[in-house]
Amino acid sequence: MRKLLEKDGLTVYKVGGKGVTPHPDCNCYLLEVEGEAVIVDVGASGGVLSNVPEDLKVEAALLTHAHYDHAAAGPNALDRGIPVAVHREEAEVLSEGDDVRSAATLFGASMPEYDPSFTFDEGDAVELADGAVEVKVLHTPGHSPGSCCFMVEDIVFTGDTVFEFGPGRWDLPGGDKALLRESVERLVSLEPEAAFPGHGREMIGNATEAMERVLRLL
Repeated sequence: MRKLLEKDGLTVYKVGGKGVTPHPDCNCYLLEVEGEAVIVDVGASGGVLSNVPEDLKVEAALLTHAHYDHAAAGPNALDRGIPVAVHREEAEVLSEGDDVRSAATLFGASMPEYDPSFTFDEGDAVELADGAVEVKVLHTPGHSPGSCCFMVEDIVFTGDTVFEFGPGRWDLPGGDKALLRESVERLVSLEPEAAFPGHGREMIGNATEAMERVLRLL
């Protein structure tokens, strides 16, 4: 577990991904305030949950989307008593263990079947510390139909919608380049200060500028 940012009582840790847990885990994050937390993405290896302290009250594991490298370890979270949530358009990918729509076939793997604890949509939010911090859901389709980003004030967790090095893929099942561009434009309009993507380096202090550069590639 590696601390990435501390701001206004909120601490962001990297708990999965390169340098923290094995391939093919995506970057996974823990947002903690006053002993309460949410996880953003759970990876596939099962190693992410071992980096989450047992005594921490985790309200939910929020999935940016239902692809294998972001969501296959959902059963590990459920076994820990941590609710797992995904956008309503991708709940079926999890409940059916869909190897194609989850992109598990790209990894030579099978997607486990499990039911999400709840689903979310645009405008929903998870509150921490009696509302001191609100994690807002932004529906940002393009990489997949139910791809979402999560925003806390001027901090955004972008999943596979946008990276420091470029845009997310749109050539996988359910992908759409035009929608992806609209989603990245929306993120730029929100002027985030920091962005934490599903792969690659975090963007701290220059997130809006980095995303503007990515827009020129779409």
